[in-house]
Parts: sequence; structure tokens; C-alpha cells
Amino acid sequence: MKATPIALLLAGLLGSPLCAAGLDARLTLQEGASEDVRVQVTLTNNGNKPIDLLKWQLPGTGDAPLFVVERDGQSVTYQGALIKRGLPSHRDYQRLGAGESLTLEAEVSGLYDMSAQGEYSISYRLPKVSDEAGTKRNAQPSAKAPPQASESNTVSLWLDGVASDDRVLAKAAAVEPAAAGGSVSFTGRCTNSQKSQIVSALDAAGVMAGDSLSYLAVDKPSGQRYRSWFGAYDASRWNQAEGHFSKVREAIEEKPLTFDCGCKESYFAYVYADQPYKIYLCKSFWTAANTGTDSRGGTIIHELTHFNVVAGTDDLGYGQGNARNLASTDPVKALNNADNHEYFAENTPSEN
Repeated sequence: MKATPIALLLAGLLGSPLCAAGLDARLTLQEGASEDVRVQVTLTNNGNKPIDLLKWQLPGTGDAPLFVVERDGQSVTYQGALIKRGLPSHRDYQRLGAGESLTLEAEVSGLYDMSAQGEYSISYRLPKVSDEAGTKRNAQPSAKAPPQASESNTVSLWLDGVASDDRVLAKAAAVEPAAAGGSVSFTGRCTNSQKSQIVSALDAAGVMAGDSLSYLAVDKPSGQRYRSWFGAYDASRWNQAEGHFSKVREAIEEKPLTFDCGCKESYFAYVYADQPYKIYLCKSFWTAANTGTDSRGGTIIHELTHFNVVAGTDDLGYGQGNARNLASTDPVKALNNADNHEYFAENTPSEN
């Protein structure tokens, strides 16, 4: 199910720019993205001395709860990393000269749960400021200084949510991995578009798993599809394959699945066999199609079979050529190879 695009109904600045210790912060929305919420923050030193800003308090430099995000007036959950840091050194500061400006970008929907429909407001928490001597200027105003704001201006926008379909939206909005069966949660700074792609891929995987089970529901000793990926017909092995796909469908429909988008490697995905049901998605996953050979849906099935509680498969050979060869030469190993399960489920090219 594809997500409904974001509808930006309101993207105005509310009020005038706010200053703290000579620091002006102006927040604006970046338009053009269909689902991901991105902002620009322009920091200007209006004072007559250089100031130093902690880098980890600047947007776009890493995970940190730097924004105040609300949906329909209610606080939105921060989903990024919470990092323990040591005392800052001089290398941890960004120098901003008198009169200078610094514009930074951040993708807010990857750090906050913005998957549900509603009107959102976003503001940026101003960083603490140090002058060139390294003296911190806290949020408490002095007797001579004007009151200091703790946040930037606010921008507002309306989001239709990750998906308009109630069933898919309920899955996409889930944030507790241990919630009731059939839930989906996200870690690793998944963007809204990535969440939408995952939910769509999961739907495709569910269709593939159901089709695989329908095929395996009746023994077909001469069935070419089975022979291509699992070898010569054997009643015991046929039943084993059916059991594997039954567990796959159960995982998709009933188990709390977690998808992590933090992997930057070139491969498709990976899991830890003894840690169901969390799947780490990598670069090749995002460039794949939902269906067909080496698809997103097939990748999800591949990874689910690795879990010990599903099928406990290994990676004994990659690619259709190796999988077909394994099926013809060693059907037992084919039933223990994740790619064989994926290609059987994708059934591309289609075989009976």
C-alpha cells in the first residue's frame, strides 16, 4: 500500500525571530519532498563577538532531541539515539563570528514519530552559547540582558500520515516492538518515505507467502516450481517447506516486526538469527522493486527464514544460479538456504 503524499497546508513562520545571547535562529520548512519532513535552521550571531556553539546541539550533525515536535497539540515521541557524551573539548565547538550566519538542514521525520495524520508544529531548541573565552551563557537572563528565548520560531504543516488505509496506518504508527501481534515498528532513523516503502514491501511479502502456501497446500510431485528451488519431490521435504512458509506468514501477520534503516552497507539486509523479529535494511533494499527477482518483498521473506523460530536457514549460496544448482544437487541444503525460499516465493519467471 503506497503512502498518501504529504499535504502541506500551512508552512508559515509564526512571530518574529527569537534571540538568545545574540543568537538568532530562524526555522523554515523545505518543500518538495513527498513524505519526509525536512527543515532548514539559520543561526545568526547578532552580537559583536564570536560565539561558540556545541556541534551536537546543531541540527543535522547526528541524533539528538533538538526539536520540539507536536501533533495536534500533543508531544510527539523522539525516536533517535540518546547518546552519552563526555565533557566537550574545543573540537566539539563550531565558531560563529560576529554578524555571521550558518544554515543547516535536518530531516525531522527520521527522528520523531510523524507517521500519523494530523497537524504538526516544529520548533528548534536553541543551543547554549559560549563566547570566544569559552564562557557559557545559560538560559537565565541577567539583570541587564533582555529575556532569552529557548526555542526558535515555529513552523506548522499538515501530514496525511504514512498511509491512508487504516490497517496499514495502524501498523506503520506502532512504536512498541513488544506490542500485540502484527505490529510494525521502526528504528535506525527510518524516514517517512522509508516507512512507507517498508509497509508496502511487507504487503508484497505477505502476498508471496500466501501464494507459496497455496501452492504447497496440495502435493504436486511433478511441480516445476518446487523442483526448481527445492529439488526432486519428497513428501517429507515438501512438508518441511510448507512448514517454513507457514511460519513466515505467521511472522508477517501475527508477530511484532521491527525494521531498522540505519545500515549503510551495499547489501540488501541482515538479521541476527536468535533475535526475532528485527530486520536491518541496507542500501540494495531501497533500490529494489517490491516484487520480482531479488525484490523488497522477497528480501523480507529471505530474512524471516533466517530466524531460528521460523526456519533457521543459512546463506549457503546467493543468486538464482546457485540456488537452482543447490536444488538439483542437494535438496536438503536447498531447504536450508534462504535464497531458495526467496526465489520460490518470488516465482520469477513464473513456474507451475
